[in-house]
Amino acid sequence: MQAAEPSAEERRAIEAGLAEGGSIEEALSAATATLSGTGAAPTGLAISPTPYNFGDVTIGTPSAPQSFTVTNTGDAESLAISISLGGLDATQFELGADSCSGMTLAAAATCTVEVIYNPASSGLHTGTLQATAGAATASATLQGRAASAASIRLLPGSQDFGTVVTGSSSSDVMFTLTNTGGVATGTINHTFGGADAAEFSVRSSTCAGAPLAGGASCTITVRFNAATAGAKNATLDVTDGALTASATLTANGVAPGAILNERTAAETGDYAGSWGAI
Repeated sequence: MQAAEPSAEERRAIEAGLAEGGSIEEALSAATATLSGTGAAPTGLAISPTPYNFGDVTIGTPSAPQSFTVTNTGDAESLAISISLGGLDATQFELGADSCSGMTLAAAATCTVEVIYNPASSGLHTGTLQATAGAATASATLQGRAASAASIRLLPGSQDFGTVVTGSSSSDVMFTLTNTGGVATGTINHTFGGADAAEFSVRSSTCAGAPLAGGASCTITVRFNAATAGAKNATLDVTDGALTASATLTANGVAPGAILNERTAAETGDYAGSWGAI
């Protein structure tokens, strides 16, 4: 490569150096200019937060929008930014409000874009939020789990507590409440309904006052307390405020001294005379 010719100013400096009796090396050194500067770092991008987990979401019910911040981490203005979704389950996520797409970012400047998790199928889903500006790229990892809506079932669906003498109580009967859905219910509460609700009571409950997780069960133990004679009808009603499940309760109260002694009647065949005191 041919060396560059010295400028007129450099030639004058060399000639002056030689005229003063200096060597050619000293004259060239005196004519040399020192150059320095700081180069600008190329544009870089970053996205936060990453990773982000949307948690459990019911199929068909979009999550709340989550805002992500895109930052130009370089020292120069970026090219126009492009935003997209990628990854295995990209279609389970949606873009919301976007102040980044098509914009350029000055050094250290930011913009924001929202992502919504809106699953159409159950299971664990992963994806990425991607930002690109020329050769500069950045991504955030997305995750969420979709499940079927909560649904509750109460078993047994009906229960006869039998015949009980007034002033006495039946044996306890356990009812099982199951959430057959994939996400938690709201807070569970239960009450008795029907004409004879006051003659039934809850002995114990692992259901009341808390949500029931997807696929989980809890129990309610019920007793019939015969206050008056006659056939009794009531319901055990369970709700989380949106979902409900009920069981039908029946029983029979009899007064002391009027209960049929079925054993005696069976042995003698004399049902007419088989009433006796207890």
